[in-house]
Amino acid sequence: MIVGALTLLLGALAGPASARDPAFSAMAVTHDPREDEAPDFTLATPVGQRVRLADLRGQAVLLNFWATWCPPCRLEMPAMERLYREFRDQGFVILAVDLDESPKLVAKFMSDFRLSFPAPIDPGSRVAALYRVPGVPTTFLIDRRGRMLGVAVGPREWATPEGRTLIRGLLDRR
Repeated sequence: MIVGALTLLLGALAGPASARDPAFSAMAVTHDPREDEAPDFTLATPVGQRVRLADLRGQAVLLNFWATWCPPCRLEMPAMERLYREFRDQGFVILAVDLDESPKLVAKFMSDFRLSFPAPIDPGSRVAALYRVPGVPTTFLIDRRGRMLGVAVGPREWATPEGRTLIRGLLDRR
Protein backbone atom coordinates (compact mmCIF):
# COMPACT_ATOMS: atom_id res chain seq x y z
CA MET A 1 0.00 0.00 0.00
CA ILE A 2 2.81 2.41 0.87
CA VAL A 3 4.66 1.49 -2.33
CA GLY A 4 1.50 2.17 -4.37
CA ALA A 5 1.02 5.55 -2.69
CA LEU A 6 4.66 6.48 -3.32
CA THR A 7 4.34 5.48 -6.96
CA LEU A 8 1.28 7.69 -7.36
CA LEU A 9 2.99 10.58 -5.59
CA LEU A 10 6.14 10.31 -7.70
CA GLY A 11 4.03 10.11 -10.85
CA ALA A 12 2.12 13.24 -9.84
CA LEU A 13 5.33 15.14 -9.05
CA ALA A 14 6.87 14.18 -12.37
CA GLY A 15 3.82 15.38 -14.30
CA PRO A 16 1.99 13.50 -17.02
CA ALA A 17 4.12 10.90 -18.77
CA SER A 18 2.89 12.07 -22.16
CA ALA A 19 4.54 15.45 -21.47
CA ARG A 20 7.90 13.65 -21.42
CA ASP A 21 7.20 11.66 -24.59
CA PRO A 22 6.73 13.93 -27.61
CA ALA A 23 5.37 11.11 -29.81
CA PHE A 24 2.55 10.47 -27.33
CA SER A 25 1.92 14.18 -26.80
CA ALA A 26 1.76 14.91 -30.52
CA MET A 27 -1.09 12.41 -30.90
CA ALA A 28 -2.77 13.33 -27.59
CA VAL A 29 -2.23 9.80 -26.32
CA THR A 30 -1.99 9.37 -22.57
CA HIS A 31 1.16 7.41 -21.83
CA ASP A 32 0.67 4.85 -19.05
CA PRO A 33 3.88 4.84 -16.98
CA ARG A 34 2.87 1.59 -15.24
CA GLU A 35 3.07 -0.36 -18.50
CA ASP A 36 0.81 -3.11 -17.14
CA GLU A 37 0.28 -6.27 -19.11
CA ALA A 38 -2.73 -5.93 -21.39
CA PRO A 39 -5.57 -8.21 -20.28
CA ASP A 40 -5.84 -11.22 -22.55
CA PHE A 41 -9.02 -12.06 -24.45
CA THR A 42 -10.25 -14.21 -27.29
CA LEU A 43 -12.93 -12.98 -29.70
CA ALA A 44 -14.24 -14.06 -33.09
CA THR A 45 -14.29 -12.01 -36.29
CA PRO A 46 -17.49 -11.84 -38.39
CA VAL A 47 -16.26 -14.84 -40.42
CA GLY A 48 -15.60 -16.89 -37.28
CA GLN A 49 -11.81 -16.54 -37.10
CA ARG A 50 -10.76 -16.55 -33.44
CA VAL A 51 -8.33 -13.83 -32.37
CA ARG A 52 -6.46 -14.08 -29.08
CA LEU A 53 -4.45 -11.08 -27.89
CA ALA A 54 -1.76 -13.24 -26.25
CA ASP A 55 -1.09 -14.87 -29.64
CA LEU A 56 0.03 -11.46 -30.93
CA ARG A 57 3.02 -11.22 -28.59
CA GLY A 58 6.04 -10.10 -30.56
CA GLN A 59 3.92 -7.61 -32.51
CA ALA A 60 2.89 -4.07 -31.70
CA VAL A 61 -0.88 -3.79 -31.37
CA LEU A 62 -3.25 -0.87 -31.86
CA LEU A 63 -6.36 -2.11 -30.01
CA ASN A 64 -9.33 0.00 -31.05
CA PHE A 65 -12.84 -0.24 -29.57
CA TRP A 66 -15.53 0.99 -31.96
CA ALA A 67 -19.04 0.54 -33.36
CA THR A 68 -20.56 0.96 -36.82
CA TRP A 69 -23.06 3.54 -35.51
CA CYS A 70 -20.28 5.80 -34.16
CA PRO A 71 -19.54 8.74 -36.53
CA PRO A 72 -16.03 9.45 -35.09
CA CYS A 73 -15.18 5.75 -35.46
CA ARG A 74 -16.21 5.86 -39.10
CA LEU A 75 -13.99 8.90 -39.63
CA GLU A 76 -10.82 7.38 -38.16
CA MET A 77 -11.06 3.93 -39.78
CA PRO A 78 -9.61 4.92 -43.20
CA ALA A 79 -6.53 6.44 -41.49
CA MET A 80 -6.14 3.28 -39.42
CA GLU A 81 -6.22 1.23 -42.63
CA ARG A 82 -3.49 3.41 -44.20
CA LEU A 83 -1.34 2.97 -41.09
CA TYR A 84 -1.98 -0.78 -41.04
CA ARG A 85 -0.97 -1.21 -44.69
CA GLU A 86 2.20 0.79 -44.11
CA PHE A 87 3.40 -1.06 -41.01
CA ARG A 88 1.83 -4.55 -41.04
CA ASP A 89 4.92 -6.16 -42.59
CA GLN A 90 7.00 -4.74 -39.72
CA GLY A 91 5.08 -6.49 -36.95
CA PHE A 92 2.17 -4.07 -36.51
CA VAL A 93 -1.37 -5.30 -35.93
CA ILE A 94 -4.64 -3.46 -35.61
CA LEU A 95 -7.49 -5.13 -33.76
CA ALA A 96 -10.70 -3.16 -34.19
CA VAL A 97 -12.98 -4.63 -31.52
CA ASP A 98 -16.62 -3.97 -32.36
CA LEU A 99 -18.98 -3.49 -29.43
CA ASP A 100 -21.58 -6.25 -29.67
CA GLU A 101 -23.02 -5.77 -33.16
CA SER A 102 -24.10 -8.47 -35.58
CA PRO A 103 -21.41 -10.25 -37.62
CA LYS A 104 -23.31 -9.40 -40.82
CA LEU A 105 -23.34 -5.66 -40.01
CA VAL A 106 -19.64 -5.61 -39.07
CA ALA A 107 -18.64 -7.59 -42.18
CA LYS A 108 -20.59 -5.17 -44.40
CA PHE A 109 -18.95 -2.17 -42.72
CA MET A 110 -15.47 -3.64 -43.16
CA SER A 111 -16.20 -4.40 -46.82
CA ASP A 112 -17.80 -1.01 -47.55
CA PHE A 113 -14.81 0.82 -46.05
CA ARG A 114 -12.29 -1.63 -47.60
CA LEU A 115 -10.69 -2.38 -44.25
CA SER A 116 -8.32 -5.33 -44.09
CA PHE A 117 -7.38 -5.51 -40.40
CA PRO A 118 -9.23 -7.94 -38.10
CA ALA A 119 -12.46 -6.72 -36.52
CA PRO A 120 -13.48 -9.19 -33.81
CA ILE A 121 -16.85 -8.72 -32.15
CA ASP A 122 -17.17 -8.26 -28.38
CA PRO A 123 -20.43 -9.97 -27.30
CA GLY A 124 -21.97 -8.12 -24.39
CA SER A 125 -19.04 -5.67 -24.51
CA ARG A 126 -17.26 -7.81 -21.89
CA VAL A 127 -13.77 -7.06 -23.21
CA ALA A 128 -14.59 -3.35 -23.36
CA ALA A 129 -15.62 -3.57 -19.68
CA LEU A 130 -12.37 -5.41 -18.88
CA TYR A 131 -10.43 -2.52 -20.44
CA ARG A 132 -12.71 0.09 -18.82
CA VAL A 133 -13.48 1.68 -22.18
CA PRO A 134 -15.20 5.00 -21.44
CA GLY A 135 -16.71 5.38 -24.91
CA VAL A 136 -15.97 4.81 -28.57
CA PRO A 137 -13.63 5.17 -30.19
CA THR A 138 -11.01 4.30 -27.59
CA THR A 139 -7.60 2.99 -28.60
CA PHE A 140 -4.92 1.23 -26.56
CA LEU A 141 -1.30 0.94 -27.70
CA ILE A 142 0.31 -2.36 -26.72
CA ASP A 143 4.00 -3.10 -27.19
CA ARG A 144 5.58 -6.32 -28.47
CA ARG A 145 5.81 -7.70 -24.94
CA GLY A 146 2.09 -7.24 -24.35
CA ARG A 147 2.34 -4.13 -22.16
CA MET A 148 -0.16 -1.30 -22.40
CA LEU A 149 1.74 1.88 -23.12
CA GLY A 150 -0.99 4.37 -23.83
CA VAL A 151 -4.64 5.13 -24.43
CA ALA A 152 -6.41 7.55 -26.75
CA VAL A 153 -10.02 8.38 -26.04
CA GLY A 154 -11.77 9.78 -29.09
CA PRO A 155 -10.82 9.69 -32.77
CA ARG A 156 -7.36 10.35 -34.15
CA GLU A 157 -5.96 10.95 -37.61
CA TRP A 158 -3.59 8.01 -37.21
CA ALA A 159 -1.91 8.24 -40.64
CA THR A 160 -0.19 11.58 -40.00
CA PRO A 161 3.57 12.06 -39.63
CA GLU A 162 3.00 12.21 -35.85
CA GLY A 163 1.00 8.98 -35.90
CA ARG A 164 3.67 7.25 -37.95
CA THR A 165 6.35 8.41 -35.49
CA LEU A 166 4.30 7.02 -32.62
CA ILE A 167 3.90 3.63 -34.33
CA ARG A 168 7.61 3.48 -35.29
CA GLY A 169 8.46 4.08 -31.62
CA LEU A 170 6.07 1.31 -30.61
CA LEU A 171 7.68 -1.04 -33.13
CA ASP A 172 11.20 -0.15 -31.96
CA ARG A 173 10.46 -1.02 -28.30
CA ARG A 174 11.64 -4.49 -27.35
